[in-house]
Amino acid sequence: MKGITRGLSAQSTITGTPMSAPEREKEITVVVHAPRHKEAKSFRWPPSTTVGEAAKEAASAFGYAPNGNPTFMTSDGDVLDRSKTLAEAGVKSGDKLELVDSGGGVLVALLGSGE
Repeated sequence: MKGITRGLSAQSTITGTPMSAPEREKEITVVVHAPRHKEAKSFRWPPSTTVGEAAKEAASAFGYAPNGNPTFMTSDGDVLDRSKTLAEAGVKSGDKLELVDSGGGVLVALLGSGE
């Protein structure tokens, strides 16, 4: 699965294109929690990935419907701007993020197959 950390990724999590070793080293690895799921998932993205792209990929990996505008909320309660890159939003490797709807709700529009 693209984006979900399963050993060392040899491809970009968003584009699926091969990545060089220096590019892989620059990837950001985060742990994402989602409503209705007990287990968090680990994801890796290049810092240039937008918050919106990463959140949509995470929502899909958790089985949520593709509609809506998912984003992330930090452990401090800050909702990240979907249009910013992960780097611009201040996301760093090791961060724990909560998947939320960009309207501030808890993925109401994205509730899909559940657990």
